[in-house]
Amino acid sequence: MVQVTLLCAIVGLPRCVSAVKIDTNEVVGILKKAIKEDNAVDVRCDARKLRLFLAKKDGVWLRDDGDLDKLIQTEGFLDGMEEMRASWELSDPSLFGTGVMLGKKVVHVLVVLPRTMASPLGESITVGGVTIPVTSTMRNSPRADFWKALQKIKTPVVADAVITLPEKTFILDESELGSHIYIRHCYPRLWDICRSILDGKKGTYKRLIILGTPGIGKTYFCFLVLLFLAQDGATVVYESSEVEGERTLFSGDLVVEGSKKDFNTLLKQRETFYVVDGVKPSRVKAKTMLVTSPRKKVWHKIFQRNCAR
Repeated sequence: MVQVTLLCAIVGLPRCVSAVKIDTNEVVGILKKAIKEDNAVDVRCDARKLRLFLAKKDGVWLRDDGDLDKLIQTEGFLDGMEEMRASWELSDPSLFGTGVMLGKKVVHVLVVLPRTMASPLGESITVGGVTIPVTSTMRNSPRADFWKALQKIKTPVVADAVITLPEKTFILDESELGSHIYIRHCYPRLWDICRSILDGKKGTYKRLIILGTPGIGKTYFCFLVLLFLAQDGATVVYESSEVEGERTLFSGDLVVEGSKKDFNTLLKQRETFYVVDGVKPSRVKAKTMLVTSPRKKVWHKIFQRNCAR
C-alpha cells in the first residue's frame, strides 16, 4: 500500500489549496470524500457532486503561485483538462504516478463545486430588497468581527485620532494590518469631498478615483471609508489587490466573501458602494471609489468611459 500527497485547488476560491493524503489503491470517488473532509468549511455539498480535473496543461502540472489564483478565475480555463471519473483507480500511471512524477510547488487536482449548494447562508440572501442566489464560491466571512467593530466605534474621526479595534480584532481579519487606523489630517476633509460627489443630487458622477504614490496612506483611507459606511448602514462591496479575484459584501449583519463574479446584481444598484483598492474595478452602476497608485492600466480606460472624477 502506497500513499501519495495530492495538492488540490478549489476553483473559484483564491489561495484555497489543500494537501490530501490518500492510498493509491483507492479510486477517485474516495478522493472526493477525502477532499470534502479536508475542506469542510468551503465544501458543503455531497462529495459525489464534486467534479475533479487533472491539473495539467499540455502534460505539465500547474504551478502553485499567484498566477494560479488568477487562472482558476478565468472562464473556460478548464477546457482541454481531463475530468476524472469516480471509478478510476488512483494507481493508474496516466493519472499521478508516484514520487518525483508529482512534481514540486504544483497542484495536482482542480476541484469544481456545484453551481449552488446548501450553506449556512441558505439558498439565497436578500440585501436592500434585492435577492441573490448563494453560489458555490460564496461563504460567510471571518471579516464579520471587523465589520461589527466598525459599526460600534465611538471615537470621533478627527485629525491625529487613532481608531482602535477591540482586542484580537484585526482590520479585514488580517493580523499584519493591525488593529489601529491613524487619522491623517487630510482624511476627514477628503471623505467629505468623496461623499458629496457620490451622493450628488444630479447623479452626474457616481465614480471617483483617488490617486497617490505608494506609502501615503491610501489603503488605510479605504478602511476609514468602510468605518463611515458601516456606521451609515450602507451596503458595500469591497475589492482589493491583496486578494485578487475575491470580493467581500458588507451589509448590516451580513458579511460574505465571494469571487469576482459574485454580487454583480448588487453592483447594479445605484445605492450600493463599490470600494476598490489597487485593482481594476468592474464597470457597474454602483457608487464606485477606486484608490490606487498612478497606474493607467488600473484606472484610465474604465473611468474615461464612465464619467469619473
